[in-house]
Amino acid sequence: MTTAEMIKRCPDMAKISQSVLLKVIHKIGYSEFDFHKTWAENGFDDLDGVEMIMELEKELGIHIDDDVADAFIRHEQKPAVFTEWVRNEKLNKLGI
Repeated sequence: MTTAEMIKRCPDMAKISQSVLLKVIHKIGYSEFDFHKTWAENGFDDLDGVEMIMELEKELGIHIDDDVADAFIRHEQKPAVFTEWVRNEKLNKLGI
């Protein structure tokens, strides 16, 4: 599932900024995190992913569908930052 598909299925995902994601990652016990590495390379396992999704939902007051959550925390992928995607989409629509 692409970032666009995740946002289409769960529009509240657009609220996940890099700073919010980093705050939640630190909250669940990771003191270091590199957005240029995959979830697995950062040491995340399935339980960490579930815990992070629950914390994101609580932090932002949103609900993330299970299939979107699974796509978001695929171990072989780098973390998506949705606010950047939304900004880029707006720039594309403006032709910039």
